[in-house]
Amino acid sequence: TTPRDSAISKSSIKIDTQKDIARDTAIIYEFGGPVGVALLMIGFPVLMSYLFICLGSHAGHLKNPFDMEFWSDGLRTIFPSWRAIKIYLGFNAFQYVTAASLPGVKVLGLPVPSLGGKQLEYLCNGVATWYVDLILIFVLHEGGYFPITSVVDEIGPIMSVAMIWGVIVTLATYVVGVVSGKTHRMSGSILYDIFMGAVLNPRIGNVDLKMWSEIRIPWKLLFFISLSAAVKDHEINVARSVDAGIPTQVWHLFGGLLEMNAIQTSPPLLFMTLAHFLYVNACMKGEECIPTTWDIFYEKWGYMLIFWNFAGVPFSYCYSSLYLLNRSLDNNPIDHSTVYIISLFIILMAAYCVWDTANS
Repeated sequence: TTPRDSAISKSSIKIDTQKDIARDTAIIYEFGGPVGVALLMIGFPVLMSYLFICLGSHAGHLKNPFDMEFWSDGLRTIFPSWRAIKIYLGFNAFQYVTAASLPGVKVLGLPVPSLGGKQLEYLCNGVATWYVDLILIFVLHEGGYFPITSVVDEIGPIMSVAMIWGVIVTLATYVVGVVSGKTHRMSGSILYDIFMGAVLNPRIGNVDLKMWSEIRIPWKLLFFISLSAAVKDHEINVARSVDAGIPTQVWHLFGGLLEMNAIQTSPPLLFMTLAHFLYVNACMKGEECIPTTWDIFYEKWGYMLIFWNFAGVPFSYCYSSLYLLNRSLDNNPIDHSTVYIISLFIILMAAYCVWDTANS
């Protein structure tokens, strides 16, 4: 290159850097500013509780949210329990340990303007942690140490624990950021900064908490909720077959080393479980693409990301699976024709192949 080309290149980098710094430090009120985010922080847990009670106690029918009897009866179904606390926090702790310790690809993020253009390193070991999760869940379930159905049995209390935990982590992160002087792009409004976040790149050891909470907690938990519902449905149908005197077909796997009852989960629940499995699998495979995304580069770690990753996503996106299970529990399962079900599975797999290939 000529000296002139080099000068132009350096000038372009300088301009881009200046633009990044300006963008990174600009304070722009979103979501209606402090008043809007205050309403959202109050409204999200209330909305989630309301919809869950409608789903679990009223067959999915929307009820009058101002009916005190609705709340007095419904809140009992989601009140936190010690078992729910152990399940949820144990899951979080295990996800952190595997994220910090298992092998994976190391990827550099985008240059961070507030760090003078420094590129942070991210350990992307999602695939390894995902397969460890699947093997461990199988062993715990088959060994009777932790039946996977425990998740759906405690789904209401676990959801409440997740919401409370999301609030605790939000406040703790804000306080630690302010006390340590590591805040970034603060607006001057405490409520707004709690919602949007005070810290840009929170880390414990080699784990970036923002990326960890975005990819490891919500999607894996969503799959395990659907898997739990599917296994629960299978057990219900097996028990009904036994009560009706219908012989249960047994599968002999791996040359007879493993015996299990033929799967009797309803096709719609199998569909949801497969869909969620495929999505999580894709997220884990493509984790190395996440460090350069807007969430990691620009968004701070506040209530918006923390609450929705810890609670909002897994306990809202699972409504379909829970509804199907509830219908089965009421002995009124959703039933479709064989042609329709097969068509849905074909469409799902074809769409996944296109989506996964396009993002590879």
